[in-house]
Amino acid sequence: MTKEYCMAFLNDEISSLMRDNGASMCGFADLSRVDGRPEGMPPRAVSLAVALDREIVSAILDGPTADYQAEYDRVNARLNELTALLADWLSERGYDVMAFPATVTDSVEDWRAELRFPFQHKTAARLAGLGWIGKSALFLNREYGSAFRLSTVATDAPIETGIALEKSLCGACTACVDACPSHAILGRLWDESMEREDYYDARACYQQTERYIDERGMRSNVCGICIAVCPWTRRYLERGTPGCR
Repeated sequence: MTKEYCMAFLNDEISSLMRDNGASMCGFADLSRVDGRPEGMPPRAVSLAVALDREIVSAILDGPTADYQAEYDRVNARLNELTALLADWLSERGYDVMAFPATVTDSVEDWRAELRFPFQHKTAARLAGLGWIGKSALFLNREYGSAFRLSTVATDAPIETGIALEKSLCGACTACVDACPSHAILGRLWDESMEREDYYDARACYQQTERYIDERGMRSNVCGICIAVCPWTRRYLERGTPGCR
């Protein structure tokens, strides 16, 4: 049995395990090129995604709803279950793991000071070849747009890693730019050389979501408008349209 065959077999086992338990996507990333990753983080990762409900996403064109908050929490909980399941599965087979559950705004103590997290799930997802970084700073995918949540399990398991997308596929589209109530999306196409501040104003977005907490009773910093208006998301919401993959 060749090394390449063993790697592909392990990928298939992991993908089947995750999809059988509710994952919408599963990708495999080489993290060795990531500067500043957390100390002790293994060199590869499994990127996991769970899609958001179509009807609920369709209803947030003018901002978050109670149903969206509940769906956001439900998907995060499912991702955290998947993350724990995979971490245990890999550990039982003798591999090192470092699990990164779904990001929530109270999961890192200094989040409000830095408005960023120590490890970005979208970094692993992009390196796995699952999609690209949009103008909104969200991670986008041909199948779901940005209507999904992410988690990551880093590991030293000998998985076969994907090919990263190096460029944004947003093109000239300005749907999220035009719809953003806080003008946080600056309209520039992402590329690997850019800092987040070059194309996205995190503080303006944060201030808007704080208003939603006060005005709409949200429990966390969620908005979702840029998710709902994205043409790639619209294809997912209207599933069955040719070319949505």
